Amino acid sequence: MEVQKITATRSSLPAAAQYARLGFSILNVLFAICIALQVFLAGFALFVDSSQWGSFRKKSDLRQRHIPSSRWAYS
Repeated sequence: MEVQKITATRSSLPAAAQYARLGFSILNVLFAICIALQVFLAGFALFVDSSQWGSFRKKSDLRQRHIPSSRWAYS
């Protein structure tokens, strides 16, 4: 008895699923770029002018006071 492997190829998927995969892939790449950019900027700020971290901390505290749903995430 022979076992056949069933896989979905791009051509066998509906058009909506193909567009959904493409959109998800694009959003995934954009998210990765944003994370990399944020890490780069944080490192840049730390090593170039670390006195700027005080202003960042103030903005972070401000966000916690004005957005009640984010309080649990920052504690």
